[in-house]
Amino acid sequence: MRTRRKPPPSRNDGDGASRRIVASIDLHGYRKSEAISRLTEFLDQTTRKYNRKGGPCWVEVTTGSGAHSIDGPVIRPAVQALLEQRQMIWQVKGTGKACFLVDAASGIVLYEPDQPRDSKVILTDSSSLFPNHPTSGRWSSVSALLRTPATDPNNIASSELEGEAEAIRQSTKALKKEFEKRKKEEHALERAMSMSRCEAIRKQEEEEKVMKRIVSMSILDNKQALEEEESFQRAVELSKQELDAEKEADAVIHHAIEMSRKEQELYRDQVWMTDDALLQQAMALSQQEYQRENDTGAMLLRTLEQSEKGEHEIDDAELERVLEQSVVDF
Repeated sequence: MRTRRKPPPSRNDGDGASRRIVASIDLHGYRKSEAISRLTEFLDQTTRKYNRKGGPCWVEVTTGSGAHSIDGPVIRPAVQALLEQRQMIWQVKGTGKACFLVDAASGIVLYEPDQPRDSKVILTDSSSLFPNHPTSGRWSSVSALLRTPATDPNNIASSELEGEAEAIRQSTKALKKEFEKRKKEEHALERAMSMSRCEAIRKQEEEEKVMKRIVSMSILDNKQALEEEESFQRAVELSKQELDAEKEADAVIHHAIEMSRKEQELYRDQVWMTDDALLQQAMALSQQEYQRENDTGAMLLRTLEQSEKGEHEIDDAELERVLEQSVVDF
């Protein structure tokens, strides 16, 4: 089964010098199957690591030209065959054909299909294969591949093809392993995200409860503050009323004191006026009495003078009347 990652563009996509290489791998010194397996894993990991936003993901794959190998280039054609089979965007870098520029995000991913297995076995004498084996002469089950001599020149190409097929199988096995690993990681990630969502919902509910409690407490605090403010305003108003009452009482007291002072002054003035009037009246009476006495004395003196001279005769009755009148006036 083949699963396409994205539609494959053209193989040569512009100039390689303008591409930004995010990673590189050197396959020198590895066997072909191991090199293919490492390359497959490298391409997959690089895509996951650097291609989070989509777009090309260029890597450098060094294989060597095979000029120093007695068997010629081995890894380079195997890598090229894998890239072509996966329909990836690639191009050869340099003149020695020892390096590839590959878009790791292109092409398709290969998965190993379920293939029918051949249950056919061949029975042969073990002495024909292992003449020095202790159990030579007995029949044993061997693979049909062991019957082919390694030195047969007709099977060299077949051996190379089988090696490439083995490399591809190793690659698909590595891809399958990586796919299963990715599935497990995705499952773990989904589970973690689900738990994270549950935790986030739980935290949000707790935060909402805390916020509701805070709002309720704030409302109660505001209500208590309003009640305290109203109580304070009432206390201030009562204090003002008491102060006004005290001021009124003080005003009444001051008014009473002022009235009392005025009454005292008036009474004192009246008393003084009464005393002065009485004194003046007494003095006037005394003056009148003094004047009467003077008049009476003068009258008596004149009477005496007249009696002495004999010019007039004073009647006794008249003298008594004058004396009585003088006593009454006094």
